[in-house]
Amino acid sequence: MRWRAESPAEINSDSPPVAVHADVAGLDPARYHFRLVAANGDGFLGGEDEVFSIAGAETLSASELTQTSARLRARIFASGVPSSYQFEYGTDTGYGSFAPAQPAYAGSGTSVVSRLIEGLQPGVTYHFRAVTINAEESVFGPDRT
Repeated sequence: MRWRAESPAEINSDSPPVAVHADVAGLDPARYHFRLVAANGDGFLGGEDEVFSIAGAETLSASELTQTSARLRARIFASGVPSSYQFEYGTDTGYGSFAPAQPAYAGSGTSVVSRLIEGLQPGVTYHFRAVTINAEESVFGPDRT
């Protein structure tokens, strides 16, 4: 994680409110809790617990492999907003094909999803990845073969 804070501000009981923030990068898809803590010579005072979530997709290995079909699997983390997921697949990382989007769990949690892909060519290596989609963003899982 990377934190960035504004320059420390010395305040006293007569000071106006002071805005503070911390930018955080490199977080994995998950639900996170945070709170602001202020300190002085008398000790610490913690603010209310707040929550934010980061959507994500973890492409899992394929299963139920046959000459012409495969079940593609993924772990989807919904970020508390209505989301959907789909699988992209093809003979290279340009993919080119996709399974139609399906609704994902609407809460903030993790679910394992799968789709059976049929009509594949025998003896061909396929690349695939999971994608979560919501009104704010699309998050691509890592490529698998």
